[in-house]
Amino acid sequence: MNAIDYIAQILKQEGVEWISCFPSNPLISAVARVGIRPVAFRHERGAVMAADGYSRISDRQKFGVCAVQAQAGGFWAATISTVCR
Repeated sequence: MNAIDYIAQILKQEGVEWISCFPSNPLISAVARVGIRPVAFRHERGAVMAADGYSRISDRQKFGVCAVQAQAGGFWAATISTVCR
């Protein structure tokens, strides 16, 4: 078992039901194996906003989780999540 599998297990234990993702990330297949549904988006903005919206409509009782690629994807996801607040 590697670090990605441990992260997927932790997300499952925390009650995460789905993650938004863009585009390909090793975490996507790991969460699918433990029963978390990955939902693919065409852009980081959509993925981050979906995770944020999910958390907001559940009155912050559930986590909105987003997985993006490293470098540019992480930069844009962090920028968008700052704007969403």
